Amino acid sequence: MYPPDLPRRKAREFAARPREGWAALSALWAYAFVEAGPALSRWPTRRRPTEQGLALAIAYAAGLSHADDIPNDVVAGLESFEIEDDGSPDWQRLVDLTGMLADCLAGKPLDVCAERALTWFLDSCMNHLGDELGARNASALRDLVTKDARWERTLAWVDAL
Repeated sequence: MYPPDLPRRKAREFAARPREGWAALSALWAYAFVEAGPALSRWPTRRRPTEQGLALAIAYAAGLSHADDIPNDVVAGLESFEIEDDGSPDWQRLVDLTGMLADCLAGKPLDVCAERALTWFLDSCMNHLGDELGARNASALRDLVTKDARWERTLAWVDAL
């Protein structure tokens, strides 16, 4: 597991230094986008709205646009998630990325965007790693994942943002 206060603590850090905070959050979106690559290949209709959403979110984070400038059709395309849940990590990663980008494009404050994105990201990483390790329940997930070097690297990366 991760420290329960980690997403909120990092969100407060981001909000205290907004320019660096938006840059850190953009790095998280980029990481999540790369991790969602297999899903975007699997469901190609999601590729364009996700790419557009990512580009607009990064422009927003850089202060190059405002929520009012975001075209409604891009937000609608991003939020019209028509793919049925198949229980796969690919599907979950795409849903999480969509939520992260939609929060930003809706003009939510940095601390809200960051806390939610970090929570989704950490939960997704933990669940994906748990699936790889064969965790059968929450207790096994916690035991297996917390001992894995990949999980330690994930936590260190998030903490370094």
